[in-house]
Amino acid sequence: IVALAKVAAAHDGVYASHIRSETHRIFGALEEFLTVAREAKIPAELSHIKLSGPSAWGKGKEVLALLDKARAEGLRITHDQYSYTASSTSLGQLIPDEAREGTRADYAKRVADAVQKGAIQEKMKAMLSASGRKGYDYAVIAHYRHDPSINGKSVPAVAKLWHGSDALDQQIEVVLEIEKQGGASAVFHGMNEADL
Repeated sequence: IVALAKVAAAHDGVYASHIRSETHRIFGALEEFLTVAREAKIPAELSHIKLSGPSAWGKGKEVLALLDKARAEGLRITHDQYSYTASSTSLGQLIPDEAREGTRADYAKRVADAVQKGAIQEKMKAMLSASGRKGYDYAVIAHYRHDPSINGKSVPAVAKLWHGSDALDQQIEVVLEIEKQGGASAVFHGMNEADL
C-alpha cells in the first residue's frame, strides 16, 4: 500500500482508507493508516471513523488525540465520522478470515471437517469475547437470498427458529450455515450513542 500511495503522491493524489479494524484493534489499524501517510508523504483521509463493539467504546478521546498528535507532527490527515450506531456489511465478517480463504468450496470443506469446524467455532468465540460481547444479538440479517423469511431477524432469533435454541453454539451454527449457502448481508448495531 505504501508503494502504491507513493505513486499517487507523485501525482498529487490522496490516500483514502477504510481502516482494517474499528474494534478493540483500532489503534493498530490507525498506526497502519499513519504509516502509509508518513512513508508515502501523501495527504490521507480516514474514512468514516467509528468505534465498534463494547471493548472499543469510550476510546474516542484517545483516537482523536492520536490523530491530533500525527497532525502536529506534520502529517496531512483528515477524517470523517461515521454518523450511525449501526453499520452494514456481509454476515461472513463474523467468521475468521482464514476460514473463508479461497473459494466457497474451500470454506465448505473446512466447516464439513469436525476438527477444522471446531477450531473456527473457538476462534469465533474468542473474537466475540475480545469485542466485549457474549453473542450475536447485535447482528440482524438484512438480505438472505436462500431464505428471505429470516430477513430482519437477529442471529439469535434465527438460531431459535432453526435450532430451537438461541445459545451461542446455535448462533455460530447459523452464521456458518448462512455463509455456506452463499452468505447474507447484515446490519450490525455495534456503535455506542455516547461515542457518536
